Amino acid sequence: MKKILAISILILLIPISAFAKYYEETSKVKTTGIIAEPIVRVQSLTENKNIQMYEETVEEYNFMVCNFFEYDEDIRISELDFKYNLEVLNTSDKFPVRIELYNSNNVEILNGGNISSDFFIHKDEKYEEQYRLVIYWDDKEDLADNTKINIKINAFQTQNQE
Repeated sequence: MKKILAISILILLIPISAFAKYYEETSKVKTTGIIAEPIVRVQSLTENKNIQMYEETVEEYNFMVCNFFEYDEDIRISELDFKYNLEVLNTSDKFPVRIELYNSNNVEILNGGNISSDFFIHKDEKYEEQYRLVIYWDDKEDLADNTKINIKINAFQTQNQE
């Protein structure tokens, strides 16, 4: 009877105890690679970035999107493929402002919304596109000096799309 009791106590203790082995193997990876440099740059072509609309009801703002920097005689071009779109944001929907955005071919690219279609920039190729933002103030009586129109560039790294 003592044998049966000892065996049954031993059987009850076995599920409580757990036996395991853990092996850890680490390996180090060494590289001499250089991280690719992404460049998407927006440059104003209009001297006054703060457009005043007190007198006129139509104003223009010109800017450029490019994928390079020029340092003296050295030109650094983006080493990554990008797609981007332009988004024009009005700080308040209450202001009676109508916005149009044109590319260098004088084609309207917002198509009634506030986000353009996507444009593609190839890596290692110098890219430059000029844009013209036209702001129409529909109600001259309601001109306000605290309206802000923001131009947002949404850029995404992509795989090469030939």
